[in-house]
Amino acid sequence: MTAVAAAGVVLATVRFGIGLTPDSVVYVTGARSLADGAGYTGLGGGAIGAFPPGYSGVLCLFEWIGIDAIDAARWVSACSLVATVVLGYVLLRRHVTSPAVRLGGVVAVACSAVLLEVYSKALSEHLFVPVILAFIVVSERVVERRGDLRLYAVLVVLSWAAFYLRYAGIVTVAVGSLTVLGTNRPAGLGRALAHAASFAVAAVAAPLLWMARNIDATGDPMGPRADASASPFVNVKRVANELSQWVATDVAPPAVRAVALAAVGLAGIALILALARGRVAVPRGWTKAVPLALFVATYVVYLVGSASIVAFAAINTRFLVPVFVPTIVLGAWLVDELLRVPRLRRVVTVVASVWVVLGVAWFGGRAVNLALDGAGGYASERWQESELMREVPGLDLSMPTYTNESQAIALFTGRHVPTSVAKRYFQSDERRQDLDRFVGTVACAGRVQLVWFMPNGRDYLYEPNELSGRLVLDPIVERADGVVYDVRSRPGTACPGGT
Repeated sequence: MTAVAAAGVVLATVRFGIGLTPDSVVYVTGARSLADGAGYTGLGGGAIGAFPPGYSGVLCLFEWIGIDAIDAARWVSACSLVATVVLGYVLLRRHVTSPAVRLGGVVAVACSAVLLEVYSKALSEHLFVPVILAFIVVSERVVERRGDLRLYAVLVVLSWAAFYLRYAGIVTVAVGSLTVLGTNRPAGLGRALAHAASFAVAAVAAPLLWMARNIDATGDPMGPRADASASPFVNVKRVANELSQWVATDVAPPAVRAVALAAVGLAGIALILALARGRVAVPRGWTKAVPLALFVATYVVYLVGSASIVAFAAINTRFLVPVFVPTIVLGAWLVDELLRVPRLRRVVTVVASVWVVLGVAWFGGRAVNLALDGAGGYASERWQESELMREVPGLDLSMPTYTNESQAIALFTGRHVPTSVAKRYFQSDERRQDLDRFVGTVACAGRVQLVWFMPNGRDYLYEPNELSGRLVLDPIVERADGVVYDVRSRPGTACPGGT
């Protein structure tokens, strides 16, 4: 199964290499700047604060030995997916007694379109997910071996690693503290609180050091952030939409996915009520599953809460993938228990088998599609064959130049072109007050260039037609996928500096 998972990544990234999103470019740029001794800095030389340095640090090691970070990311992804499958199997062995259910669980993880979607792109989740799974495995050992300080120390280190890969890794502090608290509760509340507090203090020590660096470099403990535009209700809907794809694949119509997710939810509620009324025996070894369930619940609550407070990309597969394998393990554990009920055995077997088969088919289709079309983001035909991008190396960048695709230009040409003026913050309704300053910049410079790629994927930037109300925009290069504009001030516009 590990070979199948790795082969899926290799196949999915065969055409244009590993997928590259704007976040991927930040990670790669950070890795290269670390390798060059310039610190953890991004395009233009500014400190990176919104992304932790762990993934870039690993890619930097390859840069040091002469392997490009983008090439390294592809093989890091394949190896990390193998580690994810192995750790998933470890958890399945701990919770599932039926060999057939274990096999089904391993197949669901190894042949997962959900994991492939994330592992086919250069993202920090490649390392974050196996670290989280290792954290859960050790947490379960803590439950079994109360008071083992060596396990506490390993848990602390894994918590540090999780935070330095994704800021969402901070949830491991809460999960670990609650696990330690519950495990030591039989020895007395005071002892349990002391152990939990000691773990929490140790677990936040390394994150606080990085937050202090960020405050010094960017003014914010986790990098500059704007207020979120999405409400908790919207974010819950996004989580539900993603989970519905896990249940019924993204090929099924939305209505079918909604019904499938509702059926799973109602079955879960029915099971909880049956347990509460004593109609169903409490599953054996349920305490071992507490860290799994605790992580899933804590992470989802944290994700919905943080996405409702600060602005970042809409909740999607990438943000929810850390709970995918734990959810599979919990599901396999419940299937294993339900198979012990004679009247449910046939129905559960058929439903679980069909779901695994559909998942394998989804995985195969996703791998082939990615192999044909590219792994996504900048590793796609649109960008690899961009006519406008071919014009960028010939532009005179000694003249002030702006664009709506700064990361793409840096990736394909190695040149830094600042991002054009924004009307609001990313994924936020909070307006920015930068247009007057931009108009003043143009007035002082006399003229600037605007390299505008179409379609525009950044709706928070002012479009050329919106800028034309304050500035004169004349096309000087027109291609199928974009335009280069010569931008000048309108008559009567003065330079704020008086020059």
